[in-house]
Amino acid sequence: MPHPFFVHFPIALVVTALILEIWGRVKGREDLRRAATYNLLIAAIFALPSVISGFFGAEELLERLRERAAEDAIARAEAAVKLHRSLGLATLVAVGLLAYWRFKAGWNAKAQLPALLALTVLVLGTGLAGGGIREAMRPRGNGGPPLMMEEDQRNFAPQEEGSRRFEQESSPGER
Repeated sequence: MPHPFFVHFPIALVVTALILEIWGRVKGREDLRRAATYNLLIAAIFALPSVISGFFGAEELLERLRERAAEDAIARAEAAVKLHRSLGLATLVAVGLLAYWRFKAGWNAKAQLPALLALTVLVLGTGLAGGGIREAMRPRGNGGPPLMMEEDQRNFAPQEEGSRRFEQESSPGER
């Protein structure tokens, strides 16, 4: 399952929920605060496939890494995956509980804004930890790129001969 496909949507929904909640409080508009609640509900729904795809994707990534990487790179990647998994599970539970709380208690409870702010920080921290997995895979000492997986290698493959010839024939102003 493609984890990046699922993960960005709940992140955006939680951040949007915070913006809507603040804007709704400032403007005194209950419709915006209600929209924040629905954003949280949808984020909670999409957080589940994000976590599931992350668990499967991490196992595949670590398995392929174990086949070709040095022990120190494997250890760093495993530690980064463990941190990201823990934060991902905490985020899944937190977004689910906050969405439930907002529906159960309504969107007028004063403590919900600090809870939503804390959830947003948790979500962004989880995303940052996920990006740290790629950094953990970077070989130490030579500043090289992260150890590439097959799909990454296709993106960075040398250009075809015809494409190179076109670039050589065109003038700098045409590029």
